Amino acid sequence: MRGDILNSFGMDIDLENLMIILRLRKYFNATNEYIRTLLLPYFYRLSKKDIDHILEETDASETMKAIFDTYYGRKSFKKHSFDFLEKYGLQAQYEYHKKILMFANSTPELLTSYMQLKGIELNNLINIIEGIRYALQPAEIGKLLIGMEE
Repeated sequence: MRGDILNSFGMDIDLENLMIILRLRKYFNATNEYIRTLLLPYFYRLSKKDIDHILEETDASETMKAIFDTYYGRKSFKKHSFDFLEKYGLQAQYEYHKKILMFANSTPELLTSYMQLKGIELNNLINIIEGIRYALQPAEIGKLLIGMEE
């Protein structure tokens, strides 16, 4: 039980840190010092050494290559483009929590996964509303949604 809850939050923290680095590197060309101030100070499958290695890279494409060398890069991101990397991070979370929701042995595990899935559902609603606001075609909006590939 404790392991699944730790895995849930650990994965969330690691993926959030990766997304922070990618966004700041790609869209704002932020310095390492600035990026470090925004990272969550916890590590799960990404070590401090992994983060340091990623931050050694100075442009977005090299940062992406460094991320591909991490646990998450090898497991989830290798086959995806930079533009949809955030989506596939959330997709990995969705698949993990859906599995836990189906096979949970305890109430805390069940509740944790349920809350994480609700967060992803909320993210989907925001993407739908924003897609309508910006007059995107339904097919384009569908590409942004998590868990709808089934």
